[in-house]
Amino acid sequence: DAAAPAIKSSHEVVLPRPDMAYPRELPFRNPSTAKRRFAVRSTDPRVCTVQTREFELEADATCNIRLQCGPVELDCSQDVYLFIESDDSVVREVRLLRLSSTSAFVDHGVGTIA
Repeated sequence: DAAAPAIKSSHEVVLPRPDMAYPRELPFRNPSTAKRRFAVRSTDPRVCTVQTREFELEADATCNIRLQCGPVELDCSQDVYLFIESDDSVVREVRLLRLSSTSAFVDHGVGTIA
């Protein structure tokens, strides 16, 4: 059995409706001292699609990675890993998104994941 990857951070993402996909943004900072090109991939594109698949970032600069999250089953949780890696493999991060949905929330457009 494969072990779960080392996770830099995890994020709870609650979607307003279970049957729809919603845009979300995940903040990311280039922790290195050099400009780097990054690639991002999702372990489950059916539940969380990466819209910003590649980007370039100056040293210590930040950006938001655009995602499309959902649909998910009502009152169920789905774990999705996002792998963020520089093209020279110097920077590697794994983020865990815990996606869930409840009909009790109201959507306010694009949400930034805390």
